Amino acid sequence: MTITRVAGTSLMIASLVAWGSSAHGATLCQKRSGAVVVRDACKKKETPLDLAQFGPPAPTPTVVADNPSTDTDPCTLQVPATATFCGTTAHHWFGEATGAGSVKLWRDRTGTVHIAGSAYVSDVGGIRNSEPVFYLPADLRPTELVVLPVAVAVGSADPTWAALLNVNPSGAAQIFNPSMTGMKYVFFGDLTFRTEP
Repeated sequence: MTITRVAGTSLMIASLVAWGSSAHGATLCQKRSGAVVVRDACKKKETPLDLAQFGPPAPTPTVVADNPSTDTDPCTLQVPATATFCGTTAHHWFGEATGAGSVKLWRDRTGTVHIAGSAYVSDVGGIRNSEPVFYLPADLRPTELVVLPVAVAVGSADPTWAALLNVNPSGAAQIFNPSMTGMKYVFFGDLTFRTEP
């Protein structure tokens, strides 16, 4: 099927394709003029479009797994565990610090890697400078250091301080230079980067 270019059509289709094939029940409909619209259901004279013709479905995010809470940190093994929160029984990371949700990792259709959600550390001492939160799977790692801003907080409702997330070629995602001591929560929002410079 050929789609006639109409002002904004290519941009809208690209946006919907990036959004994912499950566009919350919405259907892409092509009018006779070639214009593409989004509706709950196509009208009689419109042709429904299948997002699959624009590429594979959006990938399912990987949710970072709970820390096993043992004396051995899964991130200090000879081959660090990937997509698992780092730490030991005494000091480890958790997901779902707030309503922001668990930490999720994925590569979208454009090749951009996403780190989204929030996490918190288990003990009152708070975040340790340069400690890894988790390791990225090999296919999501950058070829060189990527530094991204994150918000940190003492409590789950006050992300008012800043820190950096260093994403290393080794896969380590480390919190660097918390603004002050006692920070326990980190808010990633939806951080994005490309794996190649």
